[in-house]
Formats: sequence, structure tokens, C-alpha cells
Amino acid sequence: MMQALFEEIYVLSQEMGICIENDFISRTMSFVDSFAYDATSSLTRDVWEGKPSEIEYQNGTVVRLAQQYGVHTPVNKFIYECILPMEKKARRKGPGTRDEGRGTRDK
Repeated sequence: MMQALFEEIYVLSQEMGICIENDFISRTMSFVDSFAYDATSSLTRDVWEGKPSEIEYQNGTVVRLAQQYGVHTPVNKFIYECILPMEKKARRKGPGTRDEGRGTRDK
């Protein structure tokens, strides 16, 4: 799924006229493969903790640009649409709140 996500981004970049090297996908996958098995992204941790994430700026931007340029990005759209309800809920609660109703995190 992750490789397909990067393939979509690469195709979109080409349609937009953005010069990304041909080995972008293989290099990115090699980098991701170097992470520890149990590593997680900050976006993942934010979603798990019921906090606002970067989903709008990452997959949301890809989805919107893909629509604008007529590029099919089903993986990015799927991820965006799956996380978006949790994102909206976290943003309604405000920064620093937790979904479990335990109050705000220490500042």
C-alpha cells in the first residue's frame, strides 16, 4: 500500500511538471524499510492519541491536487478518507486534548 501511495505521488508530480528523480519510489521505499519494525509516524501517533494531525497537509493535499490535475489517487484518497473523521473529531476538541476524555496534556 505504501509503495502504491508513493507511485501515485510520483505520477501526480509528473503531471504537474514537478521534476522528481525516476528512482524516487525505490529510494523512498528503501528508506522506509530501514525503520524499526515497530516504528510509527507522528501522524499515526497523533491519530492514536486523538490529537490533530498533518493529514490535511499530506494526503489531503495530494487528493486535492490530483482532482485538479485529473490524476487517479485511490490509495491517498482511501487513507485520507479513513483518517479524516478522527481528524475532524480531534480538531473539534482542540489542540492538546485526548480522545479518552482525560483532559489536556501537560504543557
